[in-house]
Amino acid sequence: MLDMGFLPDIRRIAEALPKERQTLLFSASLSREIERLTRDFMRQPKLVEIGRRANPAETVAQFVYEVPQHLKSALLAHLLEDPKMNTVLVFTRTKHGADKLARRLEGGNVRTATLHANRSQAQRMRALRAFKSGEVRVLVATDIAARGIDVDGISHVVNYDFPKHSEDYVHRIGRTGRANMVGDAISFVGREDQGPLRTLERFIGRGIVRKRAEGFDYKAQPPPAPPGQGGGGRGDGQYRGRHGGGGDYRGGRDRGQQGGGGFAGPRSGGGDRSGGDRGEGDRGQPQGPGWQQRSGPPRPPQGQGQHGWYRRDFRRG
Repeated sequence: MLDMGFLPDIRRIAEALPKERQTLLFSASLSREIERLTRDFMRQPKLVEIGRRANPAETVAQFVYEVPQHLKSALLAHLLEDPKMNTVLVFTRTKHGADKLARRLEGGNVRTATLHANRSQAQRMRALRAFKSGEVRVLVATDIAARGIDVDGISHVVNYDFPKHSEDYVHRIGRTGRANMVGDAISFVGREDQGPLRTLERFIGRGIVRKRAEGFDYKAQPPPAPPGQGGGGRGDGQYRGRHGGGGDYRGGRDRGQQGGGGFAGPRSGGGDRSGGDRGEGDRGQPQGPGWQQRSGPPRPPQGQGQHGWYRRDFRRG
């Protein structure tokens, strides 16, 4: 509750209570940040701790899959082909990432729900009920929203985004392997996560087993971007622009080109602008039907003049 936006309400309640009182705080885990925060409500508190906070449950088997970022969702879908992964809690770093992953899993016919701070209380309760009942197989959650989740029989916890803090890792995987039941904790680790992984292994006092998924193509190329999203230099979607008619917007940010007198992104061909606005060299001269369809004076290339914002604004659509 201290971590999910209820802190102002707790402060108001504490101010209404007698100064001389006994305050008890119970928590399945207690991060250093929250422990410091509790000093605002408690004076010289005594700490009663059962087990080391760095100790994950002994009944949880821990594995690391080293995988590049663009293959994480494909690897998760591959692992979910195993029917033993029947009640799976997946952790992402952001709310947007949770929604995006849930859409991909649903697109692969995996019943999925989400739990994060942008969901209303009613939506969170529905997601938890569906997860507990088995109506959905996968629950994708962020760290803050998942605090206090009490679901029996979680078979697997997946760290889709590896946590930055070791305490968060211990808290995450503690959702499985409860009451002497066995469970698996799977972590996807990219090149940028190697440092936090080594820190975690020192924190828990042991190494974590590295695994590779059988039958999974680790050399696969990034998937094409959805229609209309260019894909950061790799997409082939369609984009109907506001300027100079519509058409195909291919190649994303670095090689985008809108047909039908449209707009071509930077570094496409030999000039700043090609396609509808055909440029020559770095200071392309406007030509083609796309230019005549616009009103007002010609806009200079990006970075020159008062209209330097033009390309970025166009990409956002």
